[in-house]
Amino acid sequence: APTAEERKWALFMVVMAVMDMVSSGLVCIMSFSIAYRSIGASLYCLGLQSLSHWLSSVALALRFSGENRLFQSADSSPSSNGLLRRHRRRFLVREQILSITMGIVMLLSSSAMLFKAFRKIRFWNSWYKDHQQMDDDIQWATEFLAWYSFAVYVLQAIFRFLAGKKLRRGIVWHSFIASVVSLLFLFVLGFAASYEKEWSWKAEPVEIGRHTSELQSP
Repeated sequence: APTAEERKWALFMVVMAVMDMVSSGLVCIMSFSIAYRSIGASLYCLGLQSLSHWLSSVALALRFSGENRLFQSADSSPSSNGLLRRHRRRFLVREQILSITMGIVMLLSSSAMLFKAFRKIRFWNSWYKDHQQMDDDIQWATEFLAWYSFAVYVLQAIFRFLAGKKLRRGIVWHSFIASVVSLLFLFVLGFAASYEKEWSWKAEPVEIGRHTSELQSP
């Protein structure tokens, strides 16, 4: 059974998880809405990453809110400890399902990025002409949402690390790892969006296209 201090940290964990569910949910909705309007795969990936972090917060909120409710209505007798073990088995099954879902979300995010890269290679000559305004909107939205989410997830990662040391639960350390992975993903995405310049990210394809036009011209 958790101690009084562990129950206090569990309550803090529920509060932080709910706050992250609101924040990550808003980022996910904004990313998907802008990506749908501007055909931006990078924003779809950002939305999927936020969704995976949202799922980790859901698992934390369900686990520790359930345990807090259980101990508010039970004493420290052996029967209540047995009830706690049964509930934790149910929590474990539910968290395994959420973990598998998060893994699938991460795979979808990686696959979408790879698909976007090959699609741009295939249709590079007409891509920028047809999507110039949309590319500008995607670049701005990706930069803003990536750095905003990065700042929020830094706070979540720090808190989850401290809570992991206090609570000594595997689910807390797993959620900390999920936050670190999200931070790395968002840093790369935000850095690429912030320093994306035409002379760097378009130089080689434009040069190839120019030489091809010269060879085809009479």
